[in-house]
Amino acid sequence: MRAPARESRWPVGVLLLAGVAWLGVGLSALRRPPAKLPPLTPRAEWERLLAGEPLDLNRATAVDLAALPGIGPARAEAIVAERERRGGFRTVDDLLAVPGIGPKTLERLRPFLTAAPPTADRRP
Repeated sequence: MRAPARESRWPVGVLLLAGVAWLGVGLSALRRPPAKLPPLTPRAEWERLLAGEPLDLNRATAVDLAALPGIGPARAEAIVAERERRGGFRTVDDLLAVPGIGPKTLERLRPFLTAAPPTADRRP
């Protein structure tokens, strides 16, 4: 048998050298500290509603509240005004104090709402 010609080894050597260099670059990237990820932002209240979670009456904006069935922009503003007047809602039943919200409307809205205790660090 004949030994392979010297020229035929050249491409194999180049490919081997390129592979080692590529591996070295990849490994050096693994040694770097990972980039800092941005902090998680809390979900907007309307996103919670779309996900099937109840809307927090003490955090929802008028826009969020207007997405509820039977609540338009005017009634949503009235809910926000009542929340500000009383310093937050203690329970969902507190909505009965809002003009235009009676027992039937409240029962229709109840599955979509919650009233987490208002705190100073939460936006009303």
